[in-house]
Amino acid sequence: GDYSLKITVEYFDSRNKRYKPFEKECSIHVLGPSEEEINQEKLNKAAAAEREAATLLSKDEFDSALEKYKEAKTLYEEVGITTKVNDMNSKINLVEETIQKIEENTKKADQDFQNGVQYMNDGDYSEALEKVKNAKVLYTSLFNLTNSNETYKNLYESKINDCEEKIQYLEEKINEEEDDTEVVELKTVFIAAIILLLAALVFGIMLIRKE
Repeated sequence: GDYSLKITVEYFDSRNKRYKPFEKECSIHVLGPSEEEINQEKLNKAAAAEREAATLLSKDEFDSALEKYKEAKTLYEEVGITTKVNDMNSKINLVEETIQKIEENTKKADQDFQNGVQYMNDGDYSEALEKVKNAKVLYTSLFNLTNSNETYKNLYESKINDCEEKIQYLEEKINEEEDDTEVVELKTVFIAAIILLLAALVFGIMLIRKE
């Protein structure tokens, strides 16, 4: 840019006599960075943002990675490198799809688990078991997708453990019901046998009396 510079000049003669100072004003022009230098700086920043996004993605830090890819895309757009802009768009779409998948599957798994608990409370153990098993499958899938992120890892690990506890409880209740059913069936068979035996005795007595 252009700047104004004011200079005050003082001088002395050989006898060290001081003369009246005077001021002189002059203009100077300071050269800024060239367009090429500016673009190179933007490219450096874009590449750094892209590398950081990749690092964050390897740690399953999806939200932070998304922001860095968007930052890199903006810088590449300003420089006008279309191939890199397209590359960033592809990566942004992939991360956004992953985030959406995590949100949707977490919501579905939570709903299945809650439904399972409701069925369990209503005494419908078979239906409850099916719902909780579905929830566990989804939570396990989410755990495998995000286990490089400590927050996600702990969250889904806890949910999987909750499912396993409920599954064990429900399987025990179903086995108890099956055992009870078998006992009832045996009792029914036993009673039926007694009735048949009594009927046979009565019939035998009637035949004897006729004779």
